[in-house]
Amino acid sequence: MSDGSGWRARSSLVFVEVNPQTVAGGTGILVSAPVWLNNGSNAISCLSPAKARRYEQRLAKCFRRRLTREEKIMASDVAVIAGAGQGLSASLARLLAKEGFRVVLAARNTGKLAPLVGETGALAVETDVADPASVASLFDAADKVGSLALAVFNASGRTRGPIAELDPDAVKQALLVGAYGGFLVGQQAARRLLARGSGSILFTGATASLKGFPGSAGFAMPKFGLRGLAQSMARELSPKNIHVAHFIIDGAIQPPGQAEEPDRPDRRLSPDAIAETYLGTHRQHRSAWSFEVELRPWVETF
Repeated sequence: MSDGSGWRARSSLVFVEVNPQTVAGGTGILVSAPVWLNNGSNAISCLSPAKARRYEQRLAKCFRRRLTREEKIMASDVAVIAGAGQGLSASLARLLAKEGFRVVLAARNTGKLAPLVGETGALAVETDVADPASVASLFDAADKVGSLALAVFNASGRTRGPIAELDPDAVKQALLVGAYGGFLVGQQAARRLLARGSGSILFTGATASLKGFPGSAGFAMPKFGLRGLAQSMARELSPKNIHVAHFIIDGAIQPPGQAEEPDRPDRRLSPDAIAETYLGTHRQHRSAWSFEVELRPWVETF
């Protein structure tokens, strides 16, 4: 038989086509005596059983080492972060990469993600979350990296101002990005996780997911819509072993590179701490899944 890698086996005989330089470079295949070794020339030599065993031990060790490395890559879980930027998404990417995930970052402008890509080894995909074809291409790219296990929707659309003065087109765009985009990402993720039989879809909400404040109709609408989407998906997908969760980020997130005020420590949410909560939610035992998680600084009123 042949797997296309240059070897053929028949009964107790293994015919091996070996490039001596390849073997010297640390690759090879498991063989058993008696062995016929073809070194690329017309000369074929028969190895003694003792010599064959030495070859077997050497090549098997190399093969196992190589196979383990390749299997580790192929077995890596993939995490897609939609709406990637320098704050929470960056913290998530660093944490997930550290934990062994293959990270795929989606953003309209992937150039700004170059330092993060270099740091984490993530794949950055230019994506418009409000465009079905663009989102489908994002997940097609993720499929080439490995098996999707986690999708995080972190994109947000917003426009603020008095209701009588809001630009209808700006409000429409906020809804397309913040709510419709969540649907598109959630749909693509659900298709893959249903086929896998497990995984998590996490949505990032805000205080505006629960309260519509004066002058924030253009932010509350997409956030209310995203929360409704998450509720519906959770009730549909949880019985199918897909964990859907929605996070209320109730407070300001500490901007990257900005020092905290010494007299007011931890008054803003740490993006690294939020990321830890997201990962912990993904890893929850299914006998005790969270759906909605509220995160706020200790000094935040609510």
